[in-house]
Amino acid sequence: MISKRRTSRGRLVLLLALTAVLSACGGPSRDELLVSARKHLDDGDPRAAVIDAKNVLQRDAESAAARYLLARALLAAGDPVGAATELARAETFGHPVDETAVLRAELLLAEGRPADLFAMQQPLALTDPLARARLATLRAQAQRALEQPQAAARELADALTQVPDHLPALALRAALELDAGRVDLAQSQAEELQRTQGTAAETWVLQGDIAAARGKPIEAAEGYRRALSLKPRHADAHSKLVAQLIVAGDSAAATGAIEEMRRQMPWLAVADYLEAMVAFQRQDMARARELIERLLKAEQPDADVQLLAGMVFARLNETARAEALLAAALVRRPQSAATRRELAAVQMRQGRADRAVATVAPLLDGQPDAETLMLAGQAHARSGDLATADRLFAQAAALRPDDTALRVQQARSLLARGQQQRGLAELQAAAAADTQGLDADLVLVASHARRGNLSAARAALDVAERKQPGNSLIPFLRGVLAQQAGDMAAARTAYQLAHQRDPKAWQPVDALAMLDVAQRDVASARQRYEALAKAEPRAAAALVAIGEMAWRMGEEPAAVAGWLDKAAQADPLDAGSRLAALQLQRQLNDPAATLARAQAAAAALPAEPAILLALAAAQQATGEARQAVNTLRRVVQLDPRHAEAHWRLAIALGATGDVAAARAPLEQALALAPDSRDVLRASIAYALGERQPERALALARAVQERRPGDSLGWELEADVDVALGRLPAAAAALRTALIKRPATELAVRLHAILSAEGGAGGAPAFAQQWLDKHPDDVGFLVHLAQTADRSGDLAQAADRYRAAQRLQPDHPVVVNNLADVLVRRGDPQALALAERAVQLAPQLPNAQDTLAAALARAGRLDDALAAQRRAVARAPAAPEFRLHLGRLLAERGDKELAREELRRVTRGTAPPALQQEAEALLARLGG
Repeated sequence: MISKRRTSRGRLVLLLALTAVLSACGGPSRDELLVSARKHLDDGDPRAAVIDAKNVLQRDAESAAARYLLARALLAAGDPVGAATELARAETFGHPVDETAVLRAELLLAEGRPADLFAMQQPLALTDPLARARLATLRAQAQRALEQPQAAARELADALTQVPDHLPALALRAALELDAGRVDLAQSQAEELQRTQGTAAETWVLQGDIAAARGKPIEAAEGYRRALSLKPRHADAHSKLVAQLIVAGDSAAATGAIEEMRRQMPWLAVADYLEAMVAFQRQDMARARELIERLLKAEQPDADVQLLAGMVFARLNETARAEALLAAALVRRPQSAATRRELAAVQMRQGRADRAVATVAPLLDGQPDAETLMLAGQAHARSGDLATADRLFAQAAALRPDDTALRVQQARSLLARGQQQRGLAELQAAAAADTQGLDADLVLVASHARRGNLSAARAALDVAERKQPGNSLIPFLRGVLAQQAGDMAAARTAYQLAHQRDPKAWQPVDALAMLDVAQRDVASARQRYEALAKAEPRAAAALVAIGEMAWRMGEEPAAVAGWLDKAAQADPLDAGSRLAALQLQRQLNDPAATLARAQAAAAALPAEPAILLALAAAQQATGEARQAVNTLRRVVQLDPRHAEAHWRLAIALGATGDVAAARAPLEQALALAPDSRDVLRASIAYALGERQPERALALARAVQERRPGDSLGWELEADVDVALGRLPAAAAALRTALIKRPATELAVRLHAILSAEGGAGGAPAFAQQWLDKHPDDVGFLVHLAQTADRSGDLAQAADRYRAAQRLQPDHPVVVNNLADVLVRRGDPQALALAERAVQLAPQLPNAQDTLAAALARAGRLDDALAAQRRAVARAPAAPEFRLHLGRLLAERGDKELAREELRRVTRGTAPPALQQEAEALLARLGG
């Protein structure tokens, strides 16, 4: 008897076999399915194209054409991840590069990665003129997204050379004219397109864009509707129509347009996004949140979604989530001004004005608008930097920050160009322009404080206190004013009140901790940061600060680094804390560890210029010159107006020996920052290296003409003269500079030049003249002591250090250097001073090294070895400390350990004198 289960299974096998036979005998062929997939794509129906392509792949899994069409369809249907997978397979199976290269570029643009498009190597391999034109147009789109219109125009010129009537290139060329505000020129180009290609939907989209730029939303909407009548599944026309209806305030019509978009193209997630925008405009945050949550469940929400989500959650007062989303959006789109402004505003609401300052800083390069200047001013004011705040407020006032109509016009223009999120942010800013909060009060406080009218500034805070009596910002600023007046007791009282009002706010805690540090109470400062970190686990800045206090207390580098690791884990996207951690890691004197931390920071924040600059510095410090060049080129690509990145790129190229290539970035840096001290010095060094002293001198003299009241031009002239060996001329230039800026650093330079120049009475006479006018200049006294030490006059060096110590008894460097001189003189007072230096600054490896030498002189060899090992631990790459350790180990009879340390010196990059000393000692130890 046959069981029913066996019979059912047999029928299923038979049914499948029959289905396979029928499929083989009938239905569309492979080629017919490919043609059908292409037609569905041309008709704007990617879902049907997906089905056709997958049917082909069921028969031939290695069909390159089907993989390519499937990738196109998935991208059109909003699945860039799947599209990338299928495109890679199409490339593997040998699909023509003319098509895959173009699709790869489209994919990168869809993923919000325009900069990565220029790393593609395919353009040189393309043979079809149309493919070249399409790729060049996509590259122009990428340059436009990167705000590089001239580069975009060059790409379009190349595209039109290949195909003169290429519609996407012609339309984008007109769009670039719109971006530049040349509406009439864009109109004439659009009319020509209308005459020659008027049946194309893109020409009507362009007409809509022009009407939108002219502030005519009804005409703009009509243009987009005409486009949709020609191509009902034109996603861009749908989106721009909705955007114009949002600008016009017609949310009902916008909702209807979204419904039509869903009917025509139900697979587009952008419909949810646009509906969320409408809900946001209506202040219906519940509906906006519902739609946003749906969008965030996508595998990879893009930067636009993250920005809108951050704005929604900020208005729902979920600031932690808002900050995380906005920070993630900024990683993907670091040049988005709207994202930076929104993130900075959220950070200020969280009481983290220091982070807001760092967030908004890149927007201040070039020509920032009034809103950016106001926001940056607010951030600086809330962080206590009232002088900078006042300067920014004054710049904003000059740009009419209260002109709401101007902002709305700007928003319309942005929306017309497809920058919907930035345009929406501008609209929100315009609606909030007439605030009743503390913004105006902060402007007034900053203005009075910068002018030194502290009583008026305090009176303005009194007015603000009546408005918002529980706001922690007000007593914090009272503390800033008190500290500015030198009343540290009043400052501490005010900061404590601010902390009581908001225990999780960073600024009051940091201000109180810095007062503790100034009083050498590092333990109390650490306790404050630890309490904040406990109350706010994501407070990465507090964890970095704990690491700094641990460093100040002399804890082992590994323990300090542990706190920095915790900070990175607490908030990986906090750029400010990442930078602070890198700065502290550099203090640990371990270049390899600094590089590893910089690489981790860059992996988390791959588009943050400040992080990349720190990575480049770490790469240069470890000898990775080529990698540093690549990193700096990435910064320049991300921000073409970043002057520091350009001059540092020039320096890095010079370090690789490619001096010729350094010229272009150096010239660009000089054009962007003609008065930058660093850029000018690098330009002068380059000119001298090219044996162009006249050009070097001309650069210095040009600064003198532009800024006659500034010392910089004469300092630069002295640089040129020193390089050319003209010491008397250099001294004369520095004397002029000193009149304009009587600073210690200039006095030190002039004294050094006079010493090198020789001549009776030159350097000593100047030193005495300077000290007569500046008897409290500890820095100059230290310079004189170091000069005497280098000349072998230890007695005079000790006298100068003692004079400096009388002025600042607890200056750790002065105390340590005096101890070092006394050790070498055999003075028994050296040990007490060395111990005092370590007590004042246990983190300084030099202090531990001096203490080890003093202890060894006193016959306490074991204690000396312990101190020397601490010095090596705090500066593992410093060969002199290892040499000293090897010498002490040899003295104690630990020959093998001594040889190990000495070999490290000989194998490293120690100066020749240290190498020779280590080799001699090794020879005495038997190698």
